[in-house]
Amino acid sequence: MITINLLPEEYKKEYNLEKARRFSVFVFLSLYFIILIFIALLFGADIFLKTEMKYWVDNIENEKSTEKVKQVLGLEDNIKVANDKISIIQKAQEEHINAFEVLLSVSPLISDSVYLQNLTINSDLKKVSMSGFSLTRDEVLKLEGLLKSDAFVRKDSVASPRSNILKKSDIDFSFSFDLK
Repeated sequence: MITINLLPEEYKKEYNLEKARRFSVFVFLSLYFIILIFIALLFGADIFLKTEMKYWVDNIENEKSTEKVKQVLGLEDNIKVANDKISIIQKAQEEHINAFEVLLSVSPLISDSVYLQNLTINSDLKKVSMSGFSLTRDEVLKLEGLLKSDAFVRKDSVASPRSNILKKSDIDFSFSFDLK
């Protein structure tokens, strides 16, 4: 089939412009109605969800007023109070240093030729000072090495005065170190 367009050029442009305008109006109106339908659906869903939410909130409030729930809430409060007390006790136990444990840790390190004369424990600073007597310098150096490598002593915290190694025998020694 052959189409012959006998319209003048001016009318052809006007006709194409009118066609484009009508198409754009159609597209915009179609989008407008689709958006209106979408908004109406969202509005309906919003109303539905609000009524459902109100129903469930009221239902939960009614359940909270029952005797069993009141008992459970009371138990929860008691558990919270007990947990607070336990955490306070646990914190106090963590800060406390047991002198017996320190003695048990130090005693295997001391040989037969070393005598411990004084052991002072500062539980606030977790610091221990000890002094004693040794027959030889080698025993003092051995004790210092054992303290530096022991598990309950904080690494690089052993302090030993030079007077511990000045004499070769009959040494009054002292050490201080931090606990882990």
